Amino acid sequence: MEEEAFILGPFTPPVVTLLGLTKIGYGEMILYVAGLIALITFTATWFMLQRIQRRTKEINPYERLGDVERFVATCQILFLVIYSLLFV
Repeated sequence: MEEEAFILGPFTPPVVTLLGLTKIGYGEMILYVAGLIALITFTATWFMLQRIQRRTKEINPYERLGDVERFVATCQILFLVIYSLLFV
């Protein structure tokens, strides 16, 4: 996940260099370059995580605790997570 941080961070060396050489704005760079790279990387990571978890489900099972409740996401929690990812 370090690649996304280097591509999305406004003051990282690759972004500063790209913005300086191409004379485009940060918003344009995110929209046309970094956003697509991050989306592709996040998508590939998601699918690989699912595959790895399916393959190792029986090999390394998690210990089930008796007093643990199942977490159910509500719209408010999802909103807070999305808001914090976008604006913080």
